[in-house]
Amino acid sequence: MKPGSRPAYTLPSADSRVSGTDPTAAIVMPPAATARLPIRPTSAALLDAARAWVHAVRTNKDVIALRNLVAAEQHRFPELGRAWHGHGPEGHHPAVAGALRALADQGRLVIPDLEAAIIQLYALLVFPHMVFSTYGTHIEDDLTGRLIVSGVDMFLRHYGPGQEC
Repeated sequence: MKPGSRPAYTLPSADSRVSGTDPTAAIVMPPAATARLPIRPTSAALLDAARAWVHAVRTNKDVIALRNLVAAEQHRFPELGRAWHGHGPEGHHPAVAGALRALADQGRLVIPDLEAAIIQLYALLVFPHMVFSTYGTHIEDDLTGRLIVSGVDMFLRHYGPGQEC
């Protein structure tokens, strides 16, 4: 292989995962968790969904490897980074957007900017795990639990009914 040329497997493999059949579906809130959102208290439903979501982010080795590959190689292969980032948070995680939209439609959340709310929820719940995994380490289970509970609490304090956004 010539220096600077991309391995044949890199982009097709990542591209297929970024398109409709990608395994990043494992890092969205599971359908069972989002299906319960309308009938349970908002905080309990979000805590259950957050626990499942964070668990998937922490344990799906294929997605962790793909995310690390994209982060490491997008400077050499800009099309790889564009394919990964092209969908944006709402496009990559429609279940999160749908769940937040449903809660807002029910008056259980007030979300004037869905895109910002999705990124803020990611920042509170999953981004710390993504950053730690990039460096080959992890957040301990006890701290993970505390981060989930406080992250959901912060999110609801900001986006709950009667709060100023």
